[in-house]
Amino acid sequence: MVLEHLYQGMSSPKWQVKQGSATLLALLCKQHTKDVGHCLPDVVKHLIECLADTKPEVRNTALQVFKDVCNDTIANPDVKPIMGFIITAYTDPVGKTTEALDKLMMTTFVSTVDAPTLGLLCPMLRRGMMERKAEFKQKAALVIGNLCKLVVDPGFRHFCCAGFSCVTCMFVKAARSEATTPVVEDRF
Repeated sequence: MVLEHLYQGMSSPKWQVKQGSATLLALLCKQHTKDVGHCLPDVVKHLIECLADTKPEVRNTALQVFKDVCNDTIANPDVKPIMGFIITAYTDPVGKTTEALDKLMMTTFVSTVDAPTLGLLCPMLRRGMMERKAEFKQKAALVIGNLCKLVVDPGFRHFCCAGFSCVTCMFVKAARSEATTPVVEDRF
């Protein structure tokens, strides 16, 4: 309930309300880390919108809140070292997504994947699957394939399917039909 009000504030036309709502989100995360972690897909979506705001005050606050929320909620030791690259990709999607996807491809995932980790990664992976270049689709498909192997909890797997995979599968199927390289076709 509180998050919905913060999301409304982060979508306000007044920049001061956006900035204040983002700051309150960081404070809420400090007090209720696990709860905010389970809502990370929505949190990330709203923070990405604030990162694209025209006011530098909103962008700077959103970036700091993004870092704080991720540091508080992401426990996956495979993703922690490259979290800075991932967040930077959200601040500059055109220029930095390739670098973040490269870092994700070079990562050896051995730890189980939880909701906060997927909440951080899925928007970027969706973006990679929506790109026109086959290179982006191939990288995103490889990362998605590696991540899917590490979702082990059946209840969580159902949650993932409802929240993430349905949309991602649509892009994967489209990419597979357009694939010119066997790597993408073999993954799915």
